[in-house]
Amino acid sequence: MKSEFKARPVYLQRDDRIKAHFTTCFLALVLYRYLEKDLDNQFTTNEIVGQLKDMNFYCVPGQGFIPTYTRTDFTDALHDTYGFRTDYQIVSDKEMKNIYKRLKSKKKYAKINDI
Repeated sequence: MKSEFKARPVYLQRDDRIKAHFTTCFLALVLYRYLEKDLDNQFTTNEIVGQLKDMNFYCVPGQGFIPTYTRTDFTDALHDTYGFRTDYQIVSDKEMKNIYKRLKSKKKYAKINDI
């Protein structure tokens, strides 16, 4: 996992910026672990990070979003876990907003020890 988060020197001097940078990095790690746990540890770090980087959409103004990624076992598991599909059709602006809303309201909390 260390190699996936390509750390490089950080040249920050102000305490508030150091704390903000640490918080951002820590939250990224927590979110990654949460995703890994939700997917039942089926995928390696390389697979998760690589697939998430490849999940892009082309925005068609007035129509919605067209997925530009290839459907894989990872995307199927992601869609099954979180209850939405984005890999085989144009996703309208309204539907994309609904996906965001459902994901934000989903009440899945993990204990700190589980992460």
